[in-house]
Amino acid sequence: MSDHSVSLFKRIDALVYSLEQRVVTVAAMLMTTSVCLDIVFRSLKGQQSEPFASLMSGFGLLSEQRAGLETKLIPVVLLIVLPFFFGWAVYASLHRGEEGNLRRALVNGALWSIGGLLGSLFVYQVPSRFVCSILALFIGGLITMRAAGIERVINVVLTLLVIRGCLSLPQDYIWSQELSLILLAWVAFLGASMATYKNKHIQISALSGLIPAKAQPYIRPIGLIATAMFSAYISLSLISSVFGDKGSFSSGESRPATGIPAWVILFSGVVSFSLITLRSFAYGLWSLRDPQKQDIEEELH
Repeated sequence: MSDHSVSLFKRIDALVYSLEQRVVTVAAMLMTTSVCLDIVFRSLKGQQSEPFASLMSGFGLLSEQRAGLETKLIPVVLLIVLPFFFGWAVYASLHRGEEGNLRRALVNGALWSIGGLLGSLFVYQVPSRFVCSILALFIGGLITMRAAGIERVINVVLTLLVIRGCLSLPQDYIWSQELSLILLAWVAFLGASMATYKNKHIQISALSGLIPAKAQPYIRPIGLIATAMFSAYISLSLISSVFGDKGSFSSGESRPATGIPAWVILFSGVVSFSLITLRSFAYGLWSLRDPQKQDIEEELH
């Protein structure tokens, strides 16, 4: 590989890694948000699915047979009290020692309580697809405002894709668990690809002492090329499972709760192992250019 090719590959690789970071960040935020919304909605919707009431029953603070308004008020009260203490504690810790800190911390806690109550009522009354769309627009807008250039374009595209997906969600939050599992697959697979970029994968070096000193600098390049070949095999197998004659893409199967096509789950593996293949092969060829120098850089790293 020439110096120009290496430089071009580095720029493209860094851009792809930046995109992976954004996808993983968005996926993690969606997982956390959807689970929180589901908990809030279920706590306000019905007695049998109230996690707050169940928690208090477990500590003997509420009879499991007790029903009615008192049970219904438990999650509402906690959704006021918990944000209050959170807002008070955060403000007090950040402004410790300032004059009038206690009064301002109490006011900040009260604002958090009002926000928690209004937010819970919003989640309870508004259909889930609109709640998620508004949150995606708000969060995506904040992230986009802090970006510039190509990163801003990427953020806008991701935000629009998330909003498009939110608008197709079914009623209530029955989709939250299924969506979290799908996003978890993407986070896990892309995390493996990002670990390849950062050279953070587990390396087995127990037998390295048995290899002659002259051959040791070539172990890493050979290992990377072998990894590329194995990853290519996995990638081709996944492509066949997704886009083959009997693959999930041809079958048109979709997940029952979210309506997301089933092939989207395995496609995360296709993307990840394809990137691992390209990166491992390129890194291996790059290492072969000057094995001695590459070995010293690895030790310093």
